[in-house]
Amino acid sequence: MKLTESLKTLLDEETALRFQRRACAAGCTAAELLRDMVFSLEYGRTFGEHVAESRRAAIRRQGAIADAEKAGDVPQTTQLSVINSRGGAL
Repeated sequence: MKLTESLKTLLDEETALRFQRRACAAGCTAAELLRDMVFSLEYGRTFGEHVAESRRAAIRRQGAIADAEKAGDVPQTTQLSVINSRGGAL
């Protein structure tokens, strides 16, 4: 997925500062947090989750996961820890 579109808004100084602090606490920039919030609203998952699922699907299509699981090289399930917009794990 190629990210080409910009999304902007104007905020008062206090709200912008609070959002920037929230992003910092989550270990990301305000832009990354905003993107994750938009993806969560529109797709029910963060951008990171979206990318991870797309990659897993591509790997599955190639049969790499099934082959590796049969060989015992990877665990049957993979769990990703993702930070939600409130800074907690999903």
